[in-house]
Amino acid sequence: MSADVQVAAPAPADVGGPFVSVQLAVLARFFAWATAQDVLPTVEQAVARFALRRAVADQWLDVLAEAYGVDRAEQSPSPTEGQNR
Repeated sequence: MSADVQVAAPAPADVGGPFVSVQLAVLARFFAWATAQDVLPTVEQAVARFALRRAVADQWLDVLAEAYGVDRAEQSPSPTEGQNR
């Protein structure tokens, strides 16, 4: 292959169609909302606000935590926190 060969990237409208555009819009709103919070949101909060599946919310929060260098385990309350003993 010649070094002077250029391949044009497909136009954004050609990549994935309207379904992908909707997913990207939800993802953008999720990250805007999540980064505006004082602490990393919980999976339950993300599921309730955006009607996501738990696995998707968990993945998106993992990406956000990694980007900000946050340990999600430290952010999550313990299972017994707030319960009477």
